[in-house]
Amino acid sequence: MSGYTGTLLDRYRQCVYEAVSQPGDPAGPEVKSMKISQPKAYKGQDNIDIFDEWVNQILRWFRIYKVTGPIHDGDRVMYAGACLEDLAGQWFDQEVESPDCTIRHWTFEDLVCALFV
Repeated sequence: MSGYTGTLLDRYRQCVYEAVSQPGDPAGPEVKSMKISQPKAYKGQDNIDIFDEWVNQILRWFRIYKVTGPIHDGDRVMYAGACLEDLAGQWFDQEVESPDCTIRHWTFEDLVCALFV
């Protein structure tokens, strides 16, 4: 990886870690009753601004709905897959959900980095 790409991957890893790695309090009734729209779908565009916006939106959604901590990492991977369309959605289907995929257990952090690369 080039220095620039490696730096960006490190930044995404740090961003994910800071946002969702620590478990939060369980979602209370006030959170469950909120109607926060889900993040806009990421379509695999080759545009860092669009990708940044998607990552920020999904991390914000996870923090609001308390989808944080290691116990929810698989949930974050599956929810992220539901927020992907077109090329990104096809990649997710092939690389994450296919019975023929090479990586069996994805972390959300690794998913974000793989989508970026």
